[in-house]
Amino acid sequence: MANPVPLTSPDGTVYAYACGVCHHVASPGSRGVIYDAEDVARFAAEGLRYAEWCCACRDCGARVGVSELWCSICQAARDERTKVVVAAHDEQDRKREAANAAKLAGSNADAAKLLVNLMSDISEECYCAGWLSDCEYTLWGLKDKPESTWGMGVVTTFDCTELRRLSAECGGWWIFDSEAGGNVFLTLAEWEPRYAEPETPEAAAGGRAPTARAARLLSPP
Repeated sequence: MANPVPLTSPDGTVYAYACGVCHHVASPGSRGVIYDAEDVARFAAEGLRYAEWCCACRDCGARVGVSELWCSICQAARDERTKVVVAAHDEQDRKREAANAAKLAGSNADAAKLLVNLMSDISEECYCAGWLSDCEYTLWGLKDKPESTWGMGVVTTFDCTELRRLSAECGGWWIFDSEAGGNVFLTLAEWEPRYAEPETPEAAAGGRAPTARAARLLSPP
């Protein structure tokens, strides 16, 4: 604990607390207007909590230096946990990329890469999201339409032409698979039956977006 320092008025009323290490006093912000004794007590209590938290390790509460968040022991433990998480994500990425590469063997991998980048770019342009949830279903429906408004942007005629061309050249389509941790390539033989599946409660619960849902997404407001 950073030994909070009470800041008092001449009559002994505590109005705030300063951190005992860096002497910083929490700003009351918009809630710091004092009207009565209740406000004084509330502000002082909030200031005490901040002063106890300031310059203390976020995990064990041990005193740390100014601007430090964790003590050396807790920081080392966090670093180890981070390494484990990063390694797991790296392995997940490696497996996904290997599976995609195997699926694309003998296909036009360059067209597939251009396709996933185009799908992501359209999603970003229209929804400020690198891969809007279920956008693979929406874009599959839009690719056979003329220029369409989608979200905050427009899927142009050129975009639609490129989606069709690239999909045909690589013989597939991209989806986002949360279990795989990223984009997964499906051949058209795998993708088209998935797109055509009827909507069921099980599909909705699993976060899937079959044709019926895609039709609603594509219907004009």
